[in-house]
Amino acid sequence: MTPAAILLSLALAASEAAPDPYADRVALRAADSACALFAPAERALLDALVALARDDAVRGGADPAALDRYEASAGAPDCDGPLTARLAEGHRAQIDRLAPLTEIAFPGRHQHWISERRRRGAPDWRVRQSTAEAEATLGLAPGEEEDRFVLAYRAEAAPAFAVIVFRDPARQAHPLDFTAGGLLPAPGGDPVSAWGGGARAEIRIPASGRLDPDTAARLAPAGGAPARGFVFPDRALRAMTHLTPRDGVRVEFTGADGRPAGAYWFETGMLNAALAVQGIALPEPERPEGTQTASR
Repeated sequence: MTPAAILLSLALAASEAAPDPYADRVALRAADSACALFAPAERALLDALVALARDDAVRGGADPAALDRYEASAGAPDCDGPLTARLAEGHRAQIDRLAPLTEIAFPGRHQHWISERRRRGAPDWRVRQSTAEAEATLGLAPGEEEDRFVLAYRAEAAPAFAVIVFRDPARQAHPLDFTAGGLLPAPGGDPVSAWGGGARAEIRIPASGRLDPDTAARLAPAGGAPARGFVFPDRALRAMTHLTPRDGVRVEFTGADGRPAGAYWFETGMLNAALAVQGIALPEPERPEGTQTASR
């Protein structure tokens, strides 16, 4: 099924006074904190939208420190006031549009996240992103006992191990633009690598296991090469949720000889939104009026 693309890109001007829709989303988040307007999944989706709007503003030239001050000083509107009602109604309307969809694509700058939901049973992936060339897929997949953060791909040679690498916000608060505003090529020639952490501000989390051949074959993109895969600790996914949408994340391979054996790049993008809609219940299909269960 072709995913229903939910276009969440927000055009923001760069200014000290944060403009709409960023200002509206910040105000709605403050209202929810004060008035408890939304369920946890609905709030998580709102937080993801605020982060996207903020990221677009920064890419447009806004000063992150100015946005920090703006968010810190944002007061909650009146819980029963017309502004709160209007903003909350808009957010709920968006959730209502998402609720019946079983497959939702959240577009990023270069790659997108897909969130899958079913009324019965579990999909192969709950949340996934594939590389631009569809060589590899990273995401959250149901396991026998619990969901697992995994990479599935196809390659002739099997590396000795894999490590997922991304910026450490504790050591570097904001991602660096390695292209200097487009003047330089992105590292490795992959546009997803344009933003990230410096060499001394990276988290490196090794894989905790491998996918068995059958699971790898089921999850890996279609292709002729053997299917392979790695499982990463839960903390890798949690750490990724604290990045900005423009942050690039890479999975590095090391060969049996100890040398680098390639890497795949993924975009943080709207990961948090894709995860958030997992908590929004699918509505049960309505039984046509007057229809009854047939008797034998």
